[in-house]
Amino acid sequence: EISTRDWSSDVCSSDLYTFEASLTRDGKPTGMLLGQTITAGEAATASRPKGFEERIANLVFRLPDGQITATGASFYPVQRAGAAPSQLPPEQRQVRVITGGSGDYVGARGEVRSMRIRDGTYQQEFHFVD
Repeated sequence: EISTRDWSSDVCSSDLYTFEASLTRDGKPTGMLLGQTITAGEAATASRPKGFEERIANLVFRLPDGQITATGASFYPVQRAGAAPSQLPPEQRQVRVITGGSGDYVGARGEVRSMRIRDGTYQQEFHFVD
């Protein structure tokens, strides 16, 4: 379980958003999260609730012993015109696929579960499979 903070400090003014955030574990720095999200759809559909847009995320967790990469699609509240990208609603879990890794994480498979905490941090839980 790793906590992250400030996903959107540097926002591009397009449908592509890039970000970086410090990773901590038990309050101590443990690495960096680098990522991008791309808005893939905004209109309500049978699988996309009204008032939400769907974003594809690519994430790189840079840790002392290697990197873990993850990707997946998630629902976010629709961004208001001219505003910074909206963030996940508090306590809404998003699941992304672990696509690989390097160093100690070579061949990593599984999923990472992200959840925004009410204090503005994000909790990241890694679930690896053999």
